[in-house]
Amino acid sequence: MIIRFSYNYCKMPPGYSESELLEVFRVRADTLSKHFIDWNTKKRDGTFFILPKFDWALVLLLRTRSTGLVWTTIRAAYDDVEANYRSRIGEYFECVVT
Repeated sequence: MIIRFSYNYCKMPPGYSESELLEVFRVRADTLSKHFIDWNTKKRDGTFFILPKFDWALVLLLRTRSTGLVWTTIRAAYDDVEANYRSRIGEYFECVVT
């Protein structure tokens, strides 16, 4: 399965392109700290991706296959998307910038 990103983000560690999904956290979007959001949305060019407004978020906890580094990404929490990610915990994803 593929996780697509629109930009290269600073959070993406070496070897990010093949990462294992370790956990899926469903959280209220308004409980995420500004520091965490900034870390997740800072692009390599120094600008920030503006997250769309949504009530619930999924925080995907990922670990790179090659380096073992852990990282996260924030996604909108739609029921079908959440169920799909949860059913794939433990699987490796191809993470690509499109």
